[in-house]
Amino acid sequence: MQQPVTLTQSGDPETDRLSPEAILGDRVERAHALLAQVEARWRYLLDNLDTPLGALRSDVVASLLGEFAVGLKQRTETQAAETLFRPVQDGSVRIS
Repeated sequence: MQQPVTLTQSGDPETDRLSPEAILGDRVERAHALLAQVEARWRYLLDNLDTPLGALRSDVVASLLGEFAVGLKQRTETQAAETLFRPVQDGSVRIS
């Protein structure tokens, strides 16, 4: 997935003299890390859509979904038989 980054000329002679690494810093690595987090979150949701809320491990939900699962903890206690599909469908769990 990692390909070399090619930058076009900016028109600023000072900037154009800099290497891509000097311009980008750690942004490429941070972008790859963010994409990996998003992929893990989507994979978890896809793999668990039919899982009852009561069966979801709260520590896993918190680490993978974090702020995207506001209110899900309470629902896991009050609507334990409901599957993860319902909060995803009604927007209680944001997926993007």
